[in-house]
Amino acid sequence: MKRLFSLFFILLPIIAYSSDAPVERWNLRVERLQKIAEELSHIQQSCEAEKIIADEIKSSKEFIALLNRYNLKDNSLSSDTKKYNIAEIENQVREIAPPVFSIYFSLEMLKSSQDPETKEKVKNDINQYLQSQNLPIIKKDSKVSEDLSRKYIIHTYSLKYDEIKKATIDKILSEVQYELSRSDYKTTDEDIAILISTIAQKICEKPLLSFEDFYEKNLIDIPQWQNYLQERNHEKAKLKAAIEFANSENIKLSDAEKDRGIGQIDSAIFKTAASEIIMASESSRSNTSISHNSLEYIVPDFSNFSKALSDIDKYRKGLIVSISGLEDKQYIKKASNNFKGIAIRYISPYEKHYAKEKERINSLKKQNKAMIYNEEIFNISEKQFLDLKEKLNRYADMSAQFSETIYNACQKDERDIISMHESKLDYNLKTITFMSRLIEDSSNISLYAKKPIDIFKGIYNKLRVEMAALLVIEPLSNETRSLMRKETIGNYNESNSNFRTKSSAIITSSRRCYENFETNLSKKELKDKSREKNLEANLAQEEIDRLFQSAEKLTAIFSSMTYTQESFKKYLSTYNQIYNDINSGNNIDSYLQTINSGSIISLVSDFDPARIDAEKKIRTILKTEATSSLSSAIALMQYYSRMKIEIKFKWSDAEINKIKEELKSEPGIVVSSWKMNSSNYRQIDQNIAESLKKIIAKKTWNPSSEINSSQAEKFTAGENLEFYLQLPTGWQRANNTLKENLSLEIVSPDRDAKIIIHAQKTQESVEEISKQWTNSMGFEPLSKEWKKEKEKDFLISASKATNGKIMGSYLIEKNGYVIIISGIASTKRYSGLNKYLKEIFNSLTF
Repeated sequence: MKRLFSLFFILLPIIAYSSDAPVERWNLRVERLQKIAEELSHIQQSCEAEKIIADEIKSSKEFIALLNRYNLKDNSLSSDTKKYNIAEIENQVREIAPPVFSIYFSLEMLKSSQDPETKEKVKNDINQYLQSQNLPIIKKDSKVSEDLSRKYIIHTYSLKYDEIKKATIDKILSEVQYELSRSDYKTTDEDIAILISTIAQKICEKPLLSFEDFYEKNLIDIPQWQNYLQERNHEKAKLKAAIEFANSENIKLSDAEKDRGIGQIDSAIFKTAASEIIMASESSRSNTSISHNSLEYIVPDFSNFSKALSDIDKYRKGLIVSISGLEDKQYIKKASNNFKGIAIRYISPYEKHYAKEKERINSLKKQNKAMIYNEEIFNISEKQFLDLKEKLNRYADMSAQFSETIYNACQKDERDIISMHESKLDYNLKTITFMSRLIEDSSNISLYAKKPIDIFKGIYNKLRVEMAALLVIEPLSNETRSLMRKETIGNYNESNSNFRTKSSAIITSSRRCYENFETNLSKKELKDKSREKNLEANLAQEEIDRLFQSAEKLTAIFSSMTYTQESFKKYLSTYNQIYNDINSGNNIDSYLQTINSGSIISLVSDFDPARIDAEKKIRTILKTEATSSLSSAIALMQYYSRMKIEIKFKWSDAEINKIKEELKSEPGIVVSSWKMNSSNYRQIDQNIAESLKKIIAKKTWNPSSEINSSQAEKFTAGENLEFYLQLPTGWQRANNTLKENLSLEIVSPDRDAKIIIHAQKTQESVEEISKQWTNSMGFEPLSKEWKKEKEKDFLISASKATNGKIMGSYLIEKNGYVIIISGIASTKRYSGLNKYLKEIFNSLTF
């Protein structure tokens, strides 16, 4: 697993190298170190390791901060830190923040001018204002409403620019001063530029201008608003002229009719005349003969006169609405002829009809003298026609006169035209100047403000489109030209030329500002590339150094953890002591119980398994991390070499190998025939204990060598008994002399058997004493046998206890005493014990 991890770390920079790759690499390292720190916090004796891991986490985060600053490409890594005073901070803010403000102000202005909600709010405000002034509202879906709302939004931004700019810059200055005060006003030139740009961006990203309030004064300079007011004046003039015309015709108008506008007045003026024509036309009925050769006139129907009225009304109503005041005199003359033409178009068919009927009847009269049946009716019809003809012509003339009255009332002169045009040019020039100022103010943007720079590139083209639209001048119509003198037209053209000259110069200036901005940006990028190359090399050196130094520090802590090795040395020393004591026949009572427990660890001073286990975990963690750091450093050193990034200081093979060798070392020691280490020491300890038990058993149950090498001991009982015995070495003994009786107990080194030497004065038989002895020891007799060897008569007995142990005894009588030599052991050890008993008894002398 460690190998896979190291391989991943090695291949990571090779697979893909980008500005984010080192940051990602070190973020992974921080995450890994934090997990290690968490793991160490639950391990005893890890304080020193925890401290170095904490230092490594801190160091890694510091390097990530360096990488992040490097990725900003703002050259802040190559700047010196200094302390700024208040005046210097203010100068920096007033130099760096305004362009950021201008960029975001421009962006907000362009967005607001296209935002449906903002435009809807402005349209509603304008209509509310119009209603308050008793002016007709503008349809919100009309082109006029759309243009007026956009122009109002942009014009409001232009009027509020300086005011909002001052307040915003002051706010930015206050926040910058607060942030710098937290670091005692110490920073670098690049960092303060970045700080100001960042704070300015944060503040300017919020809405800068609200349209909650409506400012009617902001409408005054807008050409669309002036056109609207002029049209309203024209409507008033039309209305006044229509009322005066009605008065001249003795037509009384109600206030309601006047209030409802020129359309209602028009209807009122022509209502009576139209009614007369309609009534006259409806009183006639057509009368057509059955045969064309009949002596009866064909009398026409006058219903077409109603159609004539409809056509005249339709033309007149459309005409008075469309008159703008820019029409020439030929326009109204043509309109007058059109009214007459409509009347003639409807009258002419009737005139032709009457003439044709008269000619037809006269021709028939010559052939037939019969009476014409409806001649009188025909004559009446013709008279009606002539009356309708006169009325219709008068109606057409009256319509022409009314239209001419309206035309004359709202006719514009050349001064109105020039004034309105120059007002529009002045507004457009001011707007172009404002937009150019936005570009110029924005072009001074600090080259450390990356996001505002990207925004500026986008809004520059949008502002240019807006300015180009303002350059467009609509040509004069032929009708308008006809209203103007030649000299006035010359002045008009000169105004256009001056406007284009000034506007073009302003737009050119803004374009140069942007070109200078792009040039400076390109120069900075070239300079940054050169500086970045040096910074890249320095960062590469820093990264490699940090990893190597980390490996060194971790290895040093790894190597300093010697508790386990020292404990193993103590273990070996203890083992050797026990081994020697056993082989030398020394008293091993202090070891025996521990050995029999299956471990001798408790006999070793300051041997703490928990601490050894903890040290093993810590050493494993340190080794893994040190190996990872070393492998990563080596891989990066090779990678940067391939990338032609110069690393000034390269770690030598000797230094690398030294770390590797130290990391290979593991605590361990040879005990007996086993290699003990931190992974197997418990098992080895069990093996050692078992080995010692075998050695003790071997030493214990080889009685010939043990007894034959021992010196005979003198024993006495009372005043009359004295004898000598050879006892095995290494057996623990407890003397217990009770007046006339002698009692001695010795225990085998492995505690599996014991021998009792007992002598007591008695007058009873040996067999009786044997029985009593067996019972007193809690045994049941198995066998009994008298023997005689070397002039000694003695009794040998065997007995067994309920716990399975066997007792063998030798009994012999001497000087009124019975000497008992008994041995007690398990079935497994009894055979060996019996040999001991025999050897001891054979050594008995008096």
